[in-house]
Amino acid sequence: MAKPPKKVPGSGSSDLPSTPTRSVSADNSTLVDLVNTGIPGSSSQGTDTATGAHLSDASPGTGTHQQSVVVSDLPGTASSLVETYLRSITWPADQTHLLRPIGNDTGLFESPDGKTYANLGEEGHLLVERTINDQYQVPFPIAPGVSGPVLTKVDSQTRWRAERPDWLSAGSGADTQAQTGAAPVTPSAPTFVPAHLAGLLTKAESSVDGIRYDKHKRTYVDMQEGTVLVRKNEDGHYQASSASELVPSGALLERIPGTNLWRPKAHTVTNTPISPQPHTRQPSAEPDEPTSGPSKRQRLDEEGSHAADTDIIAEHLLSTESTALDLSYGQWRNWGKNTPPQSGQSIEIDGLHYPIVPQDLYPATRLVYLQHPGFSPGRYDAFEQMLLDNPSLQPKWAVKKDDQWKVVQRRPPFVMSLSQYVASSFKYLSNHSASAVARAVFNQTSHFAAINAHGLALMSRTFHHWLDRTSTAAPRRELADPLMMLPALPTTLSGTETIISLPTPSARALQRLDFDPGRIPQEWNEYVANAPGASLRRLFSTVLEHNGYVVNRTSRILSEDALLFHREGLDAVFVLRFPVTTLLGNMKRHAAPGSELNDPAYRARIGEAQWQELSNRLDLDKVIYLLGSTQPISSDQTTLVIVREG
Repeated sequence: MAKPPKKVPGSGSSDLPSTPTRSVSADNSTLVDLVNTGIPGSSSQGTDTATGAHLSDASPGTGTHQQSVVVSDLPGTASSLVETYLRSITWPADQTHLLRPIGNDTGLFESPDGKTYANLGEEGHLLVERTINDQYQVPFPIAPGVSGPVLTKVDSQTRWRAERPDWLSAGSGADTQAQTGAAPVTPSAPTFVPAHLAGLLTKAESSVDGIRYDKHKRTYVDMQEGTVLVRKNEDGHYQASSASELVPSGALLERIPGTNLWRPKAHTVTNTPISPQPHTRQPSAEPDEPTSGPSKRQRLDEEGSHAADTDIIAEHLLSTESTALDLSYGQWRNWGKNTPPQSGQSIEIDGLHYPIVPQDLYPATRLVYLQHPGFSPGRYDAFEQMLLDNPSLQPKWAVKKDDQWKVVQRRPPFVMSLSQYVASSFKYLSNHSASAVARAVFNQTSHFAAINAHGLALMSRTFHHWLDRTSTAAPRRELADPLMMLPALPTTLSGTETIISLPTPSARALQRLDFDPGRIPQEWNEYVANAPGASLRRLFSTVLEHNGYVVNRTSRILSEDALLFHREGLDAVFVLRFPVTTLLGNMKRHAAPGSELNDPAYRARIGEAQWQELSNRLDLDKVIYLLGSTQPISSDQTTLVIVREG
C-alpha cells in the first residue's frame, strides 16, 4: 500500500480487508478507506472471502447497483492495482528530508522534480495537484473519468485530510444507508478475515478487551468462528462490519467475560451462524466447530467408537438447522459428476455424485466430509498449508436428514489453521511449539496416517474443546490438554544420578512446550531483574494461571519447590518441579518421579497433617510429573520450557 502509518506491534501486512472503524466523516476517513470503498471493482466491495469473488459493483456518479460476479484472485486485479497506485503517489518515508516546505506551516512540500506533496499525517506525504478552483486534489488515474479526493487542511495543524468525493456520496448500498441513517432490520452476516491474514494482526492479549489492530489501526475482534472487522457505532458500542460498507450493519458484539473472544449481544437478532440458544451456558454464542450443547453433551468413553464423533457433529448441525445449513447455490455444487468416481467413496445429491473423504459408511451414517476436487486431505503439512493459503479447499460437512444429504455451505469445519487453533487456545506458546502441538493432534487423530473423516471429526472436536472448555467435553482424555500429550523423556544413568537431556527446541515431534518470555514482558523483566534469587516458580505460576490452570502457589510440601496445579474438569493433577539445568540442557534427577510419595521417611518429615493434605489431592494414578526451566536458544533469546518425566 502507500507508506504505512506508524507500526502497530504484531501487524505486518496491508493485505487485510480495509474498513473504517469510526463514523464516516471528513475528519477520520483515510485515503485508503476512500480508495477501497470507492473504486469500482475494488476488493473491498462485497468480496466473498470464501470464493474471492466480487458480489457487487457500484458505478460512480449513479445510484444504480449492478449485481455481478467477477473472479478477483488473479494477478492484476483491482486490489493489487489500488496497492500499486497508492505506492506510486506516496513519497518514500526514508527520503522526506529531500522535500522542501512550501510556505510556513502549510503542510505542503515540493519534491526535487517540482511536484507537490501534502502531509496526510500517518498516511504519509501524497502527491497532489492544484485544481482550477485553487483546491488540492489527489490524482486518480486508475479510475478514468472519476475525480480523486479533494484535500482539506486540518485546522491549526500542518496536515491535510481527504474529503469524501461527491460521486461516492451518491452511491448505493452502504453509502445510501450512511446518508439516511437507516439501519437494516436484520444485521448482516459478518465478514471474517482469512486466517492467514488474521495472524498478522496485533495479538488479542495485548489489549484489555481483546481488540486487535492492523497497521492502519482499524479494529478487529476474535469470535468463535473467526476474526471479524468491527467499528464503534454512534452509541459507542462495537458492531460487526465488512469491507463493503461505511456504516456497520452487523450484530452488536460484546466480549465473553474472562476471555478475549467476542460474541453477539444476547438481544441481537442476526442471520449469522452464531445464533442465540436459550437455556445454554453461553446463550449468544455458537461454537465455530459444532459439538453437542451442554444439554446434549455425550461424555464418550475413552475407547468410544469413531462414529460417535461424527454423530455428535451431525446432531448439532441438524439441531441448529436454521443457522447452520445454507442450501444456497455454492461452489461445492461444481464438485459433482454425472457418474460415481472410479475409486473412492461418494454420495449422491440431486442426481450428481460427490467424492467424500474416506470413512466407514453405514445406513445410519449421518455426517460425511465432501472432498474438494483440487485437494485430498492427507498429512499434516499439506493440510496446514491448505488452511493457511487456500482454506476454501478444505472438505465441507454434509449431513443426512430425511434420507437426503444436505451440504453445510456457510460454516466450514476449520476457520483457522491448526497451529492458529493451538495459539488461540494457549497463550505465550512459541510459534514452533504451537506447530508441534498441532502436528501431534493431527497425527494422533489420524493414527499417523493420511487423515480420514473420523480423524477430521475428532480433530475438530478437540480444538473446539480447547477453545471452549466450559460447554464442550473433551472427546478423548489423551487429547484433553497439551501437557497430557507430552511424552515422558528418556533417561540415562551417570554414576548414581539419572540425566534427562532436553530435546532441541526445533524438533518437529512434540517433546517439549516452549513459552516465549517476550509475550509476558513485565513478568519476564521482573524475573530477570531479580535473578539469581528470583522465583522461577512464580514466573511459571503466572503463565499457567493465564492459561486457565488452577495453581496452588502456597503449598510447598514436595521437593524441588514443586508446583501443584490442575485444570477444572480435567481428570489429572500436575506436579511441576524446577531442577537445575546445565548449559548443555541436562537435568539431573536423584529419584524417580513420585517416589517420595511412597517414602515413609518423607511422610514423617512433613508431618501427618501435610501428608493428609497431599494424599487428598493426589491420586497417584492420575499425577503427571513435569519439569520446568529456562533455556537460552540463541544469543539474545531465552525460552521457558516444560517437559515430562517418568
